[in-house]
Amino acid sequence: MRWVFHRPVSFWECVRWWLYALVVSVLAAAHYRVEFRDRVPWERPWFWWREADREEAMYRALMGNDPVLAQRAAAALWEHWFSERGAAAREQLETGLAAVRAGDWEIAEQVLVELMNEHPDWAEAINGVAMLRYRQRRYAESAALCRRVLELKPRHFGAWSGLAHCAIHQGDWALARFACRQAMRVQPHEAEHRRVLHLVELHIPALDV
Repeated sequence: MRWVFHRPVSFWECVRWWLYALVVSVLAAAHYRVEFRDRVPWERPWFWWREADREEAMYRALMGNDPVLAQRAAAALWEHWFSERGAAAREQLETGLAAVRAGDWEIAEQVLVELMNEHPDWAEAINGVAMLRYRQRRYAESAALCRRVLELKPRHFGAWSGLAHCAIHQGDWALARFACRQAMRVQPHEAEHRRVLHLVELHIPALDV
């Protein structure tokens, strides 16, 4: 084996290498900032966020002045809410909601109610049962479930919208107006909230929603 002996490194060489490492670090940091400058805040690397701060960033974008960014924030919030209890729970939720859309009440009831009981503090599981009750025209029960969602997530625009629709069918125009306005406060760029609020304010009893 060949032994290689290195000469001692001088103080100034150490300084030179330290400066070189510093410059490289600064350039890397600048590149990193440029790379993420145009990305929406919640898409930054996981180590930038606590979970609550990440959700708050989505809400700020949702309520901001940029309608395109707000649309992306709304999609990100749904994605976040659906995924809060892991992949297996999300798959169950999606199965239950697919059954709701198909009008298969038996499967929807079995999957969604079981999921809600298993995760009583998961807003999206409760919201899924609220949707089921609404489709079954059990509006009082659906409204009560929407309120439960809002206790957990006061800015859940889907629950505010659901509460407004339930109130419409119950003839509670004051509640419908209030819920619509809350939905618009959280999601001001959503045209559907404005449409429903306009119709509610006209007090059309036969509102088709």
